[in-house]
Amino acid sequence: MTWSVQNLVRSLIRQLSRKPLAQSISKMWESNSGRGRQPGWKELRDTLDDVLSTTPGETFLVLDALDECPERSGRNEKDLSERHKNKLHILATSRTEQDIRETLERFPTVDLEAKLAEDVETFVRTEISNGRLLKFRHMQNRILDHLLGTRERRFRWADLQITRLADSTTDKQIKDALQTIPATLVETYREVLDRIEEKDINIAREILLLLCLAPVPLDIQTIADAVSLLSPDLIVKICTTAPVIISEDGAIRLAHFSVKEYLVVSKDVGNDHRFRFTEPKGHHDLAIKTIDHLLSQNEVLTEKVAMSQSFLVYAAKHWDTHVAAAGDVLDIQGKVDRLFTEPTAYFNWLCIA
Repeated sequence: MTWSVQNLVRSLIRQLSRKPLAQSISKMWESNSGRGRQPGWKELRDTLDDVLSTTPGETFLVLDALDECPERSGRNEKDLSERHKNKLHILATSRTEQDIRETLERFPTVDLEAKLAEDVETFVRTEISNGRLLKFRHMQNRILDHLLGTRERRFRWADLQITRLADSTTDKQIKDALQTIPATLVETYREVLDRIEEKDINIAREILLLLCLAPVPLDIQTIADAVSLLSPDLIVKICTTAPVIISEDGAIRLAHFSVKEYLVVSKDVGNDHRFRFTEPKGHHDLAIKTIDHLLSQNEVLTEKVAMSQSFLVYAAKHWDTHVAAAGDVLDIQGKVDRLFTEPTAYFNWLCIA
């Protein structure tokens, strides 16, 4: 799910609220619920101000990874820390992006880069002495030279290289692998995706599209249904564990936020890489996929049957989200019209949504 300033403020209001609810919360609910709309930014900001003012004692907020929020401008009309400076304490973490650095430079900061490099070295040494590369411990110095000789040390890059090296079964194989280590995380993702078999490329791309752009968390069965896999277990076999991760409860997500940063680009990349896409283009493809899935049902389904088809449920509930985010959809307007005019598709959609 995409982070946004408004989502953050809603979360803070929810977490800080106590019974009885502050009058400002009740007022916000009353003014919006009857009209079927979401509260605007000013309402949310003023409500959070009120909730903070009425919260007893000191309040500590931890805001992790500010750089992962794509919406970062036009929301700092007033400074929470200034208005509540006697009771509000904020710890924020972020990579050093210019706009964030300029906004936060007046506050005390701690540069973690040096410490991060030390931690990455400890991580790599541990993997060699007592982890995935234990079988190549006799080549420790050579491995360390290659993995720690980079200008910028990052856990994600180091972890992917260790996974890559661990696949080696002979000294010659690991020597060859060390000579071809991708220099950057971008190059690493490109290499991982290039290794996906040709017959699986379209399947893998649709899986990654959904994981990048779906407005709700997904499970492996929904993904498997979306791409017509016979078994959800095939997802990792096709995509590998570099871009995706599956939890014990069956939830599936991107393995790291940097995967989405690589895949979703700000402009059309042309032939740069077949897995990469702009956000509007990705939503356009998913709009077509979800609407086509709804239109493909050739008989009226009972609610029980319809709700048992996980991707059909997703399509019914979220096709409009993808259409709205796709921008120019004139080429699929006919499909949208059919969804409203073909009785079977329309009934099934209403049955679920």
